[in-house]
Amino acid sequence: MSKEPTLRKLLDRKGLLVAPGVYDALTAKVAQYTGFQALYMTGYGTSASYGYPDIGLLTMTEMLENLRRVCAAVDIPVIADADTRKLGDVVENMHLALCDDWRNRRQENLSR
Repeated sequence: MSKEPTLRKLLDRKGLLVAPGVYDALTAKVAQYTGFQALYMTGYGTSASYGYPDIGLLTMTEMLENLRRVCAAVDIPVIADADTRKLGDVVENMHLALCDDWRNRRQENLSR
């Protein structure tokens, strides 16, 4: 497992967890480099980086591709904005779970 703290451990600590909004791998790397312990991939920022307003124009596939790039760029937890999607949609929630699984496997491989 990664030596970095898990999101659960960070959230269980007393005090605030500041997770700056990032929208691509570069902003994620900068935020990690400056000392943040967690990141928040913003839906607005991701949409804006494509030149779109944050009204659900990006597909889940596009959001997941961006999330994968962000996760691959850093070694700290990433919280992803997926609030414009239906929370009850099993397929979309499976995609989010698969991305989380992908990141966990990546961390396991890095620690070997």
